[in-house]
Amino acid sequence: MKWATYINPFYRIGDVIVGAILGWLYLKIKPKRIKKSCHFVLILIFLIVVLLLQIGLYDKFTIPRAFVFDLYWMPVSVACVHFASTYTRTIENILGKVLIYIGDISGYAFLIHQIVIKGIERFVSERVLLTLLSFVLTIVCTEIFIRTEKTIKRFIRK
Repeated sequence: MKWATYINPFYRIGDVIVGAILGWLYLKIKPKRIKKSCHFVLILIFLIVVLLLQIGLYDKFTIPRAFVFDLYWMPVSVACVHFASTYTRTIENILGKVLIYIGDISGYAFLIHQIVIKGIERFVSERVLLTLLSFVLTIVCTEIFIRTEKTIKRFIRK
């Protein structure tokens, strides 16, 4: 079952399509001119309402867990993208290189995190320690992977 929901890329194709359509709409449709402070307040209210709905509705219905996560994370993701694109300069000043670094390594980390977790699970059974070690080792392995890739690319170009 884990393969069908976690590993299978076709399971999340709907999310990808919805995200692509929303991104296209955002780029094509010119939003009305609203003050940025008003946008900020509206987005915060929206995120709080969605969070409260998620907390309240999660155990009340027998909706499949994946759909509940989609109902929660899709609007939150859209709001975060909108916030990031509206307040780009502010976010860059606040977070700058940290977010760029996280964005750069996230794809590589996604590829290797399960391998790291399975390897550490053989030696560590406590969940907190397993999580901490998996996180740190995933970051280290990702850095090694990225540096190796850059070295190989430089060697190939010469």
